[in-house]
Amino acid sequence: MRILYAFLIFIGILLLVLPLAVPVIKTSAEFSMFNTKWNGCSKFAKLLAERGKVVPIMYPYNSVGLSKLNGVLVIIGPDVDFSSLEAKEVKEFLENGGTLFIADDFGTANSLLEKLGVKARFSTQPLKDIFYSKRAEFPIVVRIEDPELSVGVEKITLNVPSAIIGVEGEIFSSKVSVVGKNMRSYPIMAEIKYGKGKIIMLSDPSILINDMFEENKQFIEKLVDYLGSGNFYVDEAHHYDFNPYSISTVYVHQE
Repeated sequence: MRILYAFLIFIGILLLVLPLAVPVIKTSAEFSMFNTKWNGCSKFAKLLAERGKVVPIMYPYNSVGLSKLNGVLVIIGPDVDFSSLEAKEVKEFLENGGTLFIADDFGTANSLLEKLGVKARFSTQPLKDIFYSKRAEFPIVVRIEDPELSVGVEKITLNVPSAIIGVEGEIFSSKVSVVGKNMRSYPIMAEIKYGKGKIIMLSDPSILINDMFEENKQFIEKLVDYLGSGNFYVDEAHHYDFNPYSISTVYVHQE
């Protein structure tokens, strides 16, 4: 018994003395959680990490067994189409109670929505509005109908957004906003029930980049709460220019 106690004490001291290895990856890919520059989403990923466990997905969904996982699949600014095998994994993931969060602007994620049999789409044309911040490229949204998202949020500043068509929404542009030649209020964020799970669509991934994080911080915090807690699987596989230029290990000494 004394030998066992001595062994456990030795292991405990070893864990305290040995440094903790933390892998660090950096990339310049737009919307990547590993990109700490202005056009990356590292601040958003850090906020997710405060609510749960963040797991990057760097390979096709059928390679990582997405359908067997539980939590939230986060797709921000995809620019690589989704295969039928991947759509099948997402379908099972949703039917089992998972949440799919897609922040897209001009329609790459439509290839996934189509394969899932969802009628909602991201517009392939930009949304324009007479209410904007600084320049016309930055429309302002104030109509937030979901009470969970609106508390404490005065406005959301967009950055060359599109709109969501074919479904009702939770957040809307003004009644004088225009997509193509059609003037009306358009959904900016929408939720769709799917099996036991749900799909949450946001028509402007730029809301989440580091450069706009502080301006939209109140909304982003509410959005993360809205997504829930637990496991967040952040998609890096559908960023075609995902090019890690630095992969290193940081050793954190514990005292």
